[in-house]
Amino acid sequence: MLLPAAESGLSLNFLRPNLVGGLPKRAISCDRPDFVAFADRNWPGVAAAKGHVMNKRALSLAIGLGLLIAVLPAWGGDVGGVTPALKEGGHVIVFRHVATDDSQKDVYPFRFDDMKAQRQLNDKGRDAARKIGASLRELGIPLGEIYTSRLNRAVETGKLIADRDVLTKDELTDSGAGSASAMANPTGDNVKVGRAIRDLVDAAPKAHSNNLVVTHKTNVVDAFGKDFADIGEGEALIFRPAASGPTLVARVKAEAWT
Repeated sequence: MLLPAAESGLSLNFLRPNLVGGLPKRAISCDRPDFVAFADRNWPGVAAAKGHVMNKRALSLAIGLGLLIAVLPAWGGDVGGVTPALKEGGHVIVFRHVATDDSQKDVYPFRFDDMKAQRQLNDKGRDAARKIGASLRELGIPLGEIYTSRLNRAVETGKLIADRDVLTKDELTDSGAGSASAMANPTGDNVKVGRAIRDLVDAAPKAHSNNLVVTHKTNVVDAFGKDFADIGEGEALIFRPAASGPTLVARVKAEAWT
């Protein structure tokens, strides 16, 4: 578990921006040998209080499970800081579908062709998706493949953002079986779904494009851990695939795109 450094009582010492003992570039040292620390933002010039710490044993376990991306803090809020990188392509943007009508409930087993048996987007969500798509186009951020859950709220989110058809995938479909309790308290224990989504995120997009993935809260937690159990509707996680595994570049709220 990551703990804000300001709350930990540990003193952080920033090291030069390279791999430190095999740890990522944002790893820094602290005054407890059993802890490792991470900077909240990229190098250089980060204030020591702006960091998080994590027990080294827990970090080793996360690395072993391929979940290192889930424990690194990311830039939040303003998308402007990552726009230049996104314009170059090579990223995977993972969205939770935009806002939905809470008065509607999913029927399980899912009936994908029956719109009355699924929770749908509300007008606010549709407007948000259109604005996100318009912002991506205005910023000159190129999109490649568009992958979504089979549930209509994710399909519609993807279509409204990308302004074109999408490719649906089973692993992106709500792993919580439409359960309100699963959505409220996602466990992240669907290993098969989590691995499939991480593989999708780790697949490099075509040159000069960014792939888009639209899924659900439970699936995000299955793939990236409970640190993301608070992901909001329309929120995005931006990853950069790499040979050593994908890196979480930014976490962006829906309203930050507009």
